[in-house]
Amino acid sequence: HEKVPLLQAAAAKILPTSPAFASVAFESGRLDLAAGRFAEVRTRIDDLLRKYPTRFNRSALNLLHHQRLMAAGDLADFVAHSQRIPAGFSWDDGGREIPVDEAEFGDEMKAMRGKALFDQDAALILNRRMPVALLREVASSNALAENLRRDVTQAAWLRSVLLGNNASATALVPGLKALVPEMTPLLNEYLKAGDPAAKKFSAIYAWLKFPGLEPVVDAGSGRGGALSEQDSYRDNWWCSAANAAPAPDVPDAKKPLEVPTDKPVPLFLTIAQRATAEKEFTALFSLGAAPNYLSRQVIEWATKNPNDPRVPEALHLVVKSTRYGCTDKQTGKWSKAAYDFLHQHYPQSTWAKQTPYWFKD
Repeated sequence: HEKVPLLQAAAAKILPTSPAFASVAFESGRLDLAAGRFAEVRTRIDDLLRKYPTRFNRSALNLLHHQRLMAAGDLADFVAHSQRIPAGFSWDDGGREIPVDEAEFGDEMKAMRGKALFDQDAALILNRRMPVALLREVASSNALAENLRRDVTQAAWLRSVLLGNNASATALVPGLKALVPEMTPLLNEYLKAGDPAAKKFSAIYAWLKFPGLEPVVDAGSGRGGALSEQDSYRDNWWCSAANAAPAPDVPDAKKPLEVPTDKPVPLFLTIAQRATAEKEFTALFSLGAAPNYLSRQVIEWATKNPNDPRVPEALHLVVKSTRYGCTDKQTGKWSKAAYDFLHQHYPQSTWAKQTPYWFKD
């Protein structure tokens, strides 16, 4: 609108001591962002954060960081503004955000107070807009809080494995060992595996033993507990994979890059990078429900390598995943197939005795 410059000029005169200061600063940034004035967004918000941080409460600061993230000029800039300190915590009760009183905080929630987390904008960009090659760069950034670096590293490693990119997965192993040291023996087995099929099974075996691993990062507090622990609410073995694959979102190389507010795309991401990321993302979701995928992989390996000592335990864990992971209409079939293979080929094993049932969907 022709009068936007006049409006912003008037807004710039609002003093930091005014109750309207935070609202006016946010709305001015919103107008610049919508108009594509990204250099102005960077200058304005950097100035605000440097001079007047105390004039914004935590929620307002997070909104400013969102605007700044969308105007990020490069990957380091993105990393710096992707991290948010939560203004509060709420229960996700059927999509309703019900605030959690501090008296209700458990130990896990208390440990998250003051800790940097990803908001939905950063999580969407990392999961769907960035190819594995860029995720590896993010994972190596010392500017990222350790808990977030761990989340990005495990996501990049498992994503690399599932996409068959062994070079990428191998490069991520040292960082994953440092951030999740309890995985070290399993990761060493992965490194020692000689051929792609053996590497893949070693990674699948590690995934079965660490149900918290997933090829995506979490927004907000994410999944509770250690990666090796089984979540009591069935958020195990990448629960969101049970959903239908989202519609493709591949940019058109003939059109200029857009910055839609509902589908955040930082400017520094090229069309080629976005297209690669979308291709990888679609390939991941094409794998379907994780328990079904895990069952197929383990049965295929067990058929060809029946003497592998890891197979009985892997079959046991696969059946377990069909009970404690997210399933679909095909999961019952795969649960029975893994159960039958275990009891037919390894009936006297400890793992067969620990697997008295298979599970219908």
